[in-house]
Order: sequence, then C-alpha cells, then structure tokens
Amino acid sequence: MNSVLLGAGLGNSLIYLPSVVIVGVYFERRALTTGIAVCGSGVGTIVFAPLVDYLLTVYGWRSTLLIEAGLLLNCCVSAAFYLPPASLSSTSSVSAELHKPNSVRHYSRRR
Repeated sequence: MNSVLLGAGLGNSLIYLPSVVIVGVYFERRALTTGIAVCGSGVGTIVFAPLVDYLLTVYGWRSTLLIEAGLLLNCCVSAAFYLPPASLSSTSSVSAELHKPNSVRHYSRRR
C-alpha cells in the first residue's frame, strides 16, 4: 500500500510544476495568475486530505485510490486542451526576426 500512495504522491507532484509553468506562458499578468495558481494548489491540498480520509472510511483504500485516479485523470484530459500560444508559434514575428541573417550584427576586433 505504501508504494501505491508513493505513486499517487509522485503523480500529484508531476501535475504541480507544469500547471504553474503553463499559467506563466498563457497570461500577461504573470504575477497575479501564478499567485492564483499556487493558491489553488494549497486549497486543493486542504480540500483533498479530508476528502481522501472520508473516502477511506466509506469505501476502503482500493476504491479510494480508484476514485482519486479518476479525479486526477481529469487533469490529463484538461491538459490535452492546451495549445501553444500564438507568441510561441514558429510563424511569429519574433522568431522570424531572429532567423533573419542580417538581424545579428557581428563585431570584429579589427578596425
């Protein structure tokens, strides 16, 4: 049972970092949106612990882990809807400007 709980904790931790990073990519007010995302993970931890405790007493550990897996599967489904923002696409003006041969000046030590 300990290895199953370790796997669930590892899965939860792998959700945290991409969700915070993706918020910084999609929004311009990064400080506010990152703060809301980080607060949401804290609220989720506060809510999820009593929920798991309740589910353990009602359904047992096997059914609780199945329900938890179903809830966390929703994170995978919602992550499938993320699309790269227009600012990161290969046709953006910034990346096109960087790939122009004359956009970088080469300075020589010779005068």
